Amino acid sequence: PPRPARGGGSHKALLEAIAKLKEGETVEDPWRPGSFVHPREAPTANAGALSYFYPQELRAVLDASSAEAADVSRLWRGPLAWTLFGAAMLPAGVAMVASGWEGLRDDLGASESPLGLMLVGVGVVLAWFHGVRVWAALHLRRRGVLRDEVR
Repeated sequence: PPRPARGGGSHKALLEAIAKLKEGETVEDPWRPGSFVHPREAPTANAGALSYFYPQELRAVLDASSAEAADVSRLWRGPLAWTLFGAAMLPAGVAMVASGWEGLRDDLGASESPLGLMLVGVGVVLAWFHGVRVWAALHLRRRGVLRDEVR
């Protein structure tokens, strides 16, 4: 811990700062003098859906938007490509598992089935992860988003 945290009254000062922060006050960090902590802002209506995107994607939305409303139409394109890529891996993986099924009984264990199963697993994860991001982007597009929410 930082040096100021090692003192006897540091725990009490920290608890007091946390209590003031919960009341909505800006407080000085008792362990780092000169550093101020601000209360958390209330979440916006679209905060949950915006949390599915990377910071660089949100910056690109801000850069492309000139009006009060943010242009979120570009948020679904990248995740859709990854979703389709993951979905395309599934039949290829299933085909590898099926073609190597007989090889699993071989004493040498020379079969491509485990690789096919790995391909299926990666495809499922990609399709699920990015599919949810596509859903969030389409949700944002339907609702409309203000630039201030993206910041």
